[in-house]
Amino acid sequence: MDDVHPKQHILEHVTELRNRLLWAVGAFFIGTFISYHFAKDIYGFLVKPLADAMEAAGGNQRMIYTDLTEAFFTYLKVSMFAGGFFTFPFLMLQIWLFVSPGLFPKERKAVL
Repeated sequence: MDDVHPKQHILEHVTELRNRLLWAVGAFFIGTFISYHFAKDIYGFLVKPLADAMEAAGGNQRMIYTDLTEAFFTYLKVSMFAGGFFTFPFLMLQIWLFVSPGLFPKERKAVL
């Protein structure tokens, strides 16, 4: 039963984990960077139900910023959430590629 899993030294495991984490973080930053280009459109899509409800209630549907940097940080937060949403499958793939070599075939089937 020891022949199923090849033995790795602890440094090989840590190195592989570091590489997988670097790929996942890199993909997250790329996804965030790309999403920042579309942050205004994503923000508009998310705020539309609130703006429609405010207009229906007879109020002004215009959103305001009360701080100088609030617009920038709002778009940055929206792009970070969108980047995380879009790169989540890649993150899960990296986790699976790190964990799956240590599982038995029956365990792999159970997880999938």
